[in-house]
Amino acid sequence: MTLSPVLCSLTLNRLKPQADNFLVRWMLRSYLRELQWCLRYRGATLLVFTGVVAGTLAALPLLGREFMPELEEGNIWLQATLPMTSSLDESCQRCIIARDIMKGYPEVEFLLCQVGRPDDGTDPRTSTTPSSTCR
Repeated sequence: MTLSPVLCSLTLNRLKPQADNFLVRWMLRSYLRELQWCLRYRGATLLVFTGVVAGTLAALPLLGREFMPELEEGNIWLQATLPMTSSLDESCQRCIIARDIMKGYPEVEFLLCQVGRPDDGTDPRTSTTPSSTCR
């Protein structure tokens, strides 16, 4: 907010205006010609503008509600954090209870339960319980 204007004033104050090139002159002539037409035929301009706005509003219901496609992977990763004082046996028991609850849903085809943390130390969680799979 403060550095950019100061640097611009120090480095860009010696710039001199350049003559317009062909592209800028052509775009300016085209814009002025269209502006004169729009000012001369105001009714037609408003009619076209109203048609464009109405067409856009009419097309809105045809657009989707979400711009990202729906991913139906069918996978859910559920992570439960227990107190650090929980034993491995207690953690396995809670895992079995949670697994039994999830098996009650007909959509569930496969469950995998892991208790603990990875052995390689890359997990940022502070659990000190080694990893195991409950049966």
